[in-house]
Amino acid sequence: QEPIQYILGKWDFLDFTLAIQAPLLCPRPETEELVHVVAKNVLKDEGGVVPDNHNNKKIRMLDIGCGTGAIGIGLATLVGPQAQVVAIDVEPLAVETSMTNAIAILGHEEVMIKQQYQALLCSAKDFTISSLSSSSLLAQEDDTNDTHTTQLLFDVVVSNPPYIPRSDMDTLTDDVVQYESDKALCGGLDGMDVIRDIVHKLPSICKMGGYCWMEVDPTHPSLLKEWLDRDFTTLGVSYVQGYQDMFGKDRFVQLQVL
Repeated sequence: QEPIQYILGKWDFLDFTLAIQAPLLCPRPETEELVHVVAKNVLKDEGGVVPDNHNNKKIRMLDIGCGTGAIGIGLATLVGPQAQVVAIDVEPLAVETSMTNAIAILGHEEVMIKQQYQALLCSAKDFTISSLSSSSLLAQEDDTNDTHTTQLLFDVVVSNPPYIPRSDMDTLTDDVVQYESDKALCGGLDGMDVIRDIVHKLPSICKMGGYCWMEVDPTHPSLLKEWLDRDFTTLGVSYVQGYQDMFGKDRFVQLQVL
C-alpha cells in the first residue's frame, strides 16, 4: 500500500508542513527528536555550540542527506535567523524538494537563499568546502566580508544517513521498501557506509570543537564508540555520547571534531 504521505503529497513535521513525493523518505517522529536535541544543544547558554553569540554571527549547519529538507529547515526555524544551513543529497529530487520546502517555510526566496538555506547535489564522500564555491551562501556578509575557508567551516553537522544494514532490509514492510529509496534507507552490509564517510570528512568541513549529530541504527552507537575511542587521534573525531529515542532504542549519536 502506498504511504499516505505520498498520496497526500505532504506531511507535517514539527510545526510546519513539508511537500513530499516518492522516493524521498517520509519524515518520522524520531527525526523530529533529533532536530529538537540538536537545536537545544545549539541554543543552550553554556556548553552549546555557540554559547556566546551576542554578536549575531551566523551559526553554520550542514545537513547531509537532506531528503525533503526536514532536518535543515527544522533547525533553521528553531535556531532562528542566525542559522545558515547548507543541505546536500545525492538525489536531484531531494535537492529540488528541499529548496521548494525551504522557500515555502522560511520565507521570501531571495532573502531565504541569501541568508538561511541552500541545497546542493553532492554526496557526503565528495563534499568539500570548495563545493560551496557556486553557492549563493557565499554572498553572506559578515563584519569582515571574509569568505576564507576557515570562515566557511561548519559549527554543526547533522545527518539522518542511510543506516539500515543490508540484512535488515528484508524486515521492512512493503510500504517502505516498495516506495522509499533503497539508497536512502540501506547503509551497506553493516549499515555504516555513509556514516564512515561522514566521520572521515568531518575534520575538513567542521570547525575544531564543532559537533556532529546523527540518527543511526541501534547497533551503531556501540560500534562507533569502540571505533572512535580507539582511533580518535588518527581520525580527529571523538565520540561524545548517545541518545535513546522515544521507544527506548539507541538512535542518536553526538560526535566532536578535535
